[in-house]
Amino acid sequence: MQIYNLKDLRSQDVIFRLFQLLLEQFDKLLIIDLKGMEKVLDKRHIGLICDCTNPYYWDSLKQAVSYKVYSRVKRDCNRYIEEYGLNHTRLLIRDLLHKKFQEMMNCKEEFYQEAA
Repeated sequence: MQIYNLKDLRSQDVIFRLFQLLLEQFDKLLIIDLKGMEKVLDKRHIGLICDCTNPYYWDSLKQAVSYKVYSRVKRDCNRYIEEYGLNHTRLLIRDLLHKKFQEMMNCKEEFYQEAA
């Protein structure tokens, strides 16, 4: 990340790279709105989505199947979450992250120099 001391954090390039890293890590999170589960009619989809909320499911799946199968299950789970609109909270949080980042980047330079 090319951060060696606190002074390096004054660089906008570094801050943008840190924000990109934050978004990459956030995108790995699985956030599901369980309130919308009544929209899901297919019992297989309900089962998969419920399994996806259990971290032990992912650990056991990773050990039991190949990476290709694991990736397919993960992709299917994400597809069902999007298809049934169970990702509103996740999208809201991601949007709030973007807005807060923009707000912080648009603050006056003198404020963040004082903070550093």
